[in-house]
Amino acid sequence: MKQIVLACVMVVAATPALAACPVKAPPGLVTQGTLTIGTMLTNPPQTFVEAGQPTGFDIDMSRAIAEKMCLKAEFVNVNFAGLFPGLMGHKFDYVSSGLGITPQRRETFDFVPYFRGGIQFVGRKENHFFFQNEDGLCGLRVATIAGTTQASALERANRGVCKQKPIDLKYFPSFNDAAMQLRTKAVDIAFVDWAFASYISRLMPELAPVSPIISGRPEVPRNLMGLAFRKDEKAQEATVTEAIQALEKSGEYDKLLDKWHLREGDVRNQSDDKLKAAPQNRPFAIVFDRKAFFDTLFSTQFFLPALTTLGITLVAMLIAILLGFGGALAALSRSKTLRGIVQVYLGFFRGVPVLVQIVFWYNAIPVLTNNAINLPALVAGTLALGLNEGAYMTEIIRSGLMSVDPGQREASRALGMTKAKAMRRIVMPQALRMIIPPTGNQFIAMLKTTSLLFAIAVPEIFATGTGIYGRNFKYFEVLAVVSIWYLLLTGLLTLIQKFIERRFHMRQRPAAKAVLAEEHG
Repeated sequence: MKQIVLACVMVVAATPALAACPVKAPPGLVTQGTLTIGTMLTNPPQTFVEAGQPTGFDIDMSRAIAEKMCLKAEFVNVNFAGLFPGLMGHKFDYVSSGLGITPQRRETFDFVPYFRGGIQFVGRKENHFFFQNEDGLCGLRVATIAGTTQASALERANRGVCKQKPIDLKYFPSFNDAAMQLRTKAVDIAFVDWAFASYISRLMPELAPVSPIISGRPEVPRNLMGLAFRKDEKAQEATVTEAIQALEKSGEYDKLLDKWHLREGDVRNQSDDKLKAAPQNRPFAIVFDRKAFFDTLFSTQFFLPALTTLGITLVAMLIAILLGFGGALAALSRSKTLRGIVQVYLGFFRGVPVLVQIVFWYNAIPVLTNNAINLPALVAGTLALGLNEGAYMTEIIRSGLMSVDPGQREASRALGMTKAKAMRRIVMPQALRMIIPPTGNQFIAMLKTTSLLFAIAVPEIFATGTGIYGRNFKYFEVLAVVSIWYLLLTGLLTLIQKFIERRFHMRQRPAAKAVLAEEHG
């Protein structure tokens, strides 16, 4: 009897909670009881971080959707290049990050419209620019995000009206980065979403929109922004659509638009007929596209980036080796001051992540110096990698010098050699036997580390790959090609390393003995 009464009480207690859920939660969520949303939290006023918490129009919208289903909203912060791959990999239930609905994207994903999109140019007021569309940007430096509607519009202009005088495209991980480059005069124009253009212009008075709100596709009006879903998740798509309709009916949608000053983004003000012509309900399956793979593999798109990657590796390692020799000699000197400087250098550059150092040299230095020092991305990235690697080379070279038997130094001094001559002719040839193998390994590690320069728009191999799969959505195929290029280059460096090791090992011992014999004789 008690069990029956308890069951009745539980049912009665649960009834208000069930009644408070206007929309039934869909099956197949990534985490039960939670609506997991992939987003890029660097795109205000739609998605950004404030007081350590995700905020913005898109964030509030997703929270309201989750509340309609009596679910908890959880946000996964991903850079733009990782949004669609993460969705396909079931990392989140849907993506909400100001995504424009384009025919190409709709071939792979489904969308639920929630906002009236549009894109806009932002420039510095002092330049007095104004453009009707991207065709007027020929010859200018323009910053945006790879794989976006903006990027597609700029690439289309470069294939057409700007073919003779192409736009200098600079791809960055976020619109914030693009705006920062504009502010430091590293670029002439930032091509961003209209909502971001409005927001950043209020935040930075020296910047202003320099175009009307456009679509980026001349054949259609301003596009709609949508929440992106996998094509095999129709139940989730239908449930979210129902939740958005409930928000519109209750007036909550209007309140969010007014809160974020985005009234022009009301999705009900425009219906894009082009969306109706898009493919409907096609079967979806993830397959390996062999044609896309081989077309990308044998294209010339990676030749120049591969040379750029090799060049960065060689120059950065040259900087590192020079710093390493100087640091090793200072670390072994009798001067406490020199040893102290080396310890500070080692502690800083080995303790701070490489990516932080790269962004510091490229973004922070111009701000700190009031634009007196504003290094190009290629120079800033190479310098950052070289300075960081110099700390590791210091320890490698120091260890190599210390590996030489102290008796060799004593013998050279007994023969009347100066310290410099003994270092050059006795110690260094023997130390190199210990230095060369780890240095070769560092060369290979450096080549792979160059992929971090993607963050500051250096056109190396990985950055080129992200630009390609941002356009064609062939993530696995393109990343497989990127991996092959890295394997080819690291294989080449490995062969060179082994060749040098064999040649040096064969020659160094007879050479050292000959020097001692010559001095003794």
